[in-house]
Amino acid sequence: MLWASYAVAQCPYYATCPSGTPLYCDYSTNDTLYWKAAPYTWNPSLMLTDLPEANADLSIVARDSCGGQNISVEYTLFLDLNGNDTTETVIRSNAPPPSGKVLYNNLLSPNYALGDIIEFDHRTSLPDSMKYRFGLQLNRIADLVIAELKWTTGIESLEYSTPKLPLGKHRIVWRIEQGGVERFCEYSFEVRDCAAPVVKCVSSLGVNISPSGEIQLWASDLFFSVSDNITPENLLFIGNRKLSDNGSGFPVDTIGNPVTSVTFDCFDAGYNTPQVHVVELWAIDKAGNVDSCHVNVSVGLGWWDCNFDPTQLRIFIKTQENEGIENTACMRYRPATATPLSQGGSAQ
Repeated sequence: MLWASYAVAQCPYYATCPSGTPLYCDYSTNDTLYWKAAPYTWNPSLMLTDLPEANADLSIVARDSCGGQNISVEYTLFLDLNGNDTTETVIRSNAPPPSGKVLYNNLLSPNYALGDIIEFDHRTSLPDSMKYRFGLQLNRIADLVIAELKWTTGIESLEYSTPKLPLGKHRIVWRIEQGGVERFCEYSFEVRDCAAPVVKCVSSLGVNISPSGEIQLWASDLFFSVSDNITPENLLFIGNRKLSDNGSGFPVDTIGNPVTSVTFDCFDAGYNTPQVHVVELWAIDKAGNVDSCHVNVSVGLGWWDCNFDPTQLRIFIKTQENEGIENTACMRYRPATATPLSQGGSAQ
């Protein structure tokens, strides 16, 4: 008898309740038909009132190991629509807002019943009655109840689809109840842009050392095109570095700013023929996703010769196996000053 009472007290319970912070990735472009209601909706990092969105498949599984009354399920969804990492808009499955709409900033109102009515479904070809509304789909398999947050349409015959929720950090609370016993499953989740930018480099580039003894190349000199599914091109960060620098990840300086140029000097230039160097070109979007490509840059002397300071000249003599050779001597036949080759400079 005591065991039976204990079992009843444990019913119902969650067979699955997500732990941690589930991540829902967006690899699509922004759908302009949903989640744009200025001035209420705002993404500060992208500076957009038309919020990007992604499919968010929110669900739980409840188990009835006691039998008897059916398990009832409901959810309360908390959304952050203004991008301040604090939820302000609440949707309840047992008191859903009208089709195509939500109550904005109703978090602190009694029963979440008051707020500004804003549209999230802007499909103009449909009457309001056929626009998406928030619903709950239940499937019962043996002693399991599978509950899914869905968008739904239709009146007599409901049609369900996975909701598109805006990028951001949100929260949901599930409630199951059976025979007066209720259980809660609460967790935060994030909808994030997970698609990397697409950066394409120029196939190759040839440059010559300037009379100052160096040449500076900017990242903008090296890319053919750059784009992203979500971040506007003017908000993408571009950076570059020499492959020989052996860096990793997006190139930044000591205070975290993008490194946007590389410099080649006389030591990088080929004497008789241009010397080829590999430069990495990087792009990073507002979500921190990165892409890169490589450019072969041929560095030559052009019409100028370099003024080498013998005290700064470093020469390494190696075998074909890249092993150093000791006790070797070198002679240098380059001019002492930088002069145009047409005025006596040497290209030896």
